Amino acid sequence: MSNEFKDYEYEKRQHILNQLDNDGGLPEGWYKTVIPNMVDELVDVLGPYVFEFEVLQCKEKYGAIRIYWSWAENSYRDPETDWDVIINRIDTILRKYESISFLTCVECGANATKYSDGWVLPYCHECFSRK
Repeated sequence: MSNEFKDYEYEKRQHILNQLDNDGGLPEGWYKTVIPNMVDELVDVLGPYVFEFEVLQCKEKYGAIRIYWSWAENSYRDPETDWDVIINRIDTILRKYESISFLTCVECGANATKYSDGWVLPYCHECFSRK
């Protein structure tokens, strides 16, 4: 694998990661497990259109990740691409990781076994007992 290809793959992942990091609204534990896997799946689905993908907002809500997205304002639309399929696959991935995040500790990224009162957040047994 050439360095040029590796750099391109890195740039595609970073494009999405940077948008998630800039918002700053996600717990550290999700960056250890949920976010990397979600980004990998999004990059696979988006393919050459990854740089047209824009995260409008990402946050934790009711103990799960919420991501709102759009296409870049002046994005190129390939008439041969079935955009409905791509959009449905993106939405499916985001719903999948919303469910996974609700079962993932916000502190360490382990499987959640407990939830905080009030502001609902998922915790593993160890992190919950230290809370």
